[in-house]
Amino acid sequence: MNVIKSLLLLALFSSCAHKGLEKSLHSSRLDGLRHESLNRYTNQDLEGLKGAFKSIALCHKGRYNEAFSQFKQDLDTNQNNPVYWNHLGTCYYLKGEYPKALIYLEISMKLTKKKKLLAAVYNNIGLVHLKQGNLPEAKASFKLSISNDKYAKTPRYNLAQLYLSRTNFNSAKQILEKLASQKPNDVDFNYSLGHLYLMKKQYIKALSKFDRIPEQYRKRDDVALNLATTFHLMGKHEEALKTLDSAPKTTSNFALQQVELRKRIEQKLNK
Repeated sequence: MNVIKSLLLLALFSSCAHKGLEKSLHSSRLDGLRHESLNRYTNQDLEGLKGAFKSIALCHKGRYNEAFSQFKQDLDTNQNNPVYWNHLGTCYYLKGEYPKALIYLEISMKLTKKKKLLAAVYNNIGLVHLKQGNLPEAKASFKLSISNDKYAKTPRYNLAQLYLSRTNFNSAKQILEKLASQKPNDVDFNYSLGHLYLMKKQYIKALSKFDRIPEQYRKRDDVALNLATTFHLMGKHEEALKTLDSAPKTTSNFALQQVELRKRIEQKLNK
């Protein structure tokens, strides 16, 4: 099945990537979610999407006015099309207008009779709840998504992230290890497992997961922060500083944490 047919079938899964963090990976070998999430597409990939995916591609590029104008033009012929409402709801989710996102995603949910599309809609509803801090609702939505599509990896990945945020390490580990067994080179599966082991203070295991990530992606702000923290807690302070130096510091939250970590390391070295 080619990429476009796969996307039409799944409609759209959104990942729960940190806003502003570059998550597109340049090899399908490293990306277990690529065919389920347009968040994994580069701008060049998005430019190639046509037809029903033109509007949602504009949303992923942050061109919301153009996207909503296109949605308005397409409304008359799509009033009973659940994919249309899923895309519109997802666009409002990407824009950060969560109440509107829920309205349109729920319309899609009521219209669809296809389980794979229903799985995509429940996943996206889960992400909206997650952004609003409604964790029980998010968890229930991800589980409903999984129950409607036993092969989809994205809702499992998102549920694992929810478990990680609540320090439910055993549940997160069970999901992530299964995902990693299916796609052992995936950057984010290995990163998440590395983060999990770091939180559990199992630093050697954490490092083994980070080591599976190709060097270019170890420089990503989130990976670099966790890897540097692991080195620091293992007493490898010079390695930690070298890792922090390689990070682009384009994501404000991670950049601030990197600055704080550097201060702690330098204080340790100057004692």
